[in-house]
Amino acid sequence: MTEQEQSFPDATGQQGSELDHGRPVQGPDGSYRWIHEVRLLTDTLLPATLIKICLLASLAPPLLLAFLSLIEGTFLRDYPAFIKVFAITAGILMGLCLIAYYLVFVPVMGGRYTVVFEMDEDGISHIEMPKKTDKMFVLNTLGVMAGIASGNLSVAGANLMAASRKRMYTGFKNVRKIILYRKKGAMKLVANDMTRNLIYAPSQDLERVYQMILERCPRGTRVKHK
Repeated sequence: MTEQEQSFPDATGQQGSELDHGRPVQGPDGSYRWIHEVRLLTDTLLPATLIKICLLASLAPPLLLAFLSLIEGTFLRDYPAFIKVFAITAGILMGLCLIAYYLVFVPVMGGRYTVVFEMDEDGISHIEMPKKTDKMFVLNTLGVMAGIASGNLSVAGANLMAASRKRMYTGFKNVRKIILYRKKGAMKLVANDMTRNLIYAPSQDLERVYQMILERCPRGTRVKHK
């Protein structure tokens, strides 16, 4: 066990309650779990991801026009039109996405996005939790915490699967790039299949989580600091 790993609380010890405060907790199986709550109105990483997706999608129409122009031999003449089409498409898509995000998604989620992270030697899971509105969700979440604290992994796993809505898993051996956002308390793992897993961690634990992930990624994994 490395120095970074030794500094994390142990779920079987007196510091097991750290899970309630979002700090990574090591369970009896050696895996680390922590809960993070994203404030959607102040978070900039999710909207930025939406904007990037919109920009990429906006390339499709002008690229199609450019291909047709090459066939017809009018590429140079039509070049200004490609830029105009891209700008209009990007503006419309970004406008619709941001409106949907702030006027639909944020209110529906109650202004908060709750996620559970589960990390072992092989990879890390980003487990999205549904909006905390029903009694069953509260009971399942409490069951997760109780199962981890007591060392009963079957109880913890069953309750976690019952409470979760969406899970994204990234194997460390498949990571080709890590983007670290120190000021925002997050990092993004970019896999070989171009999937991106956004990982949040408490400010006091971010560096340790980052180092643990980096140590398990292939040599040559690119790191970008933002």
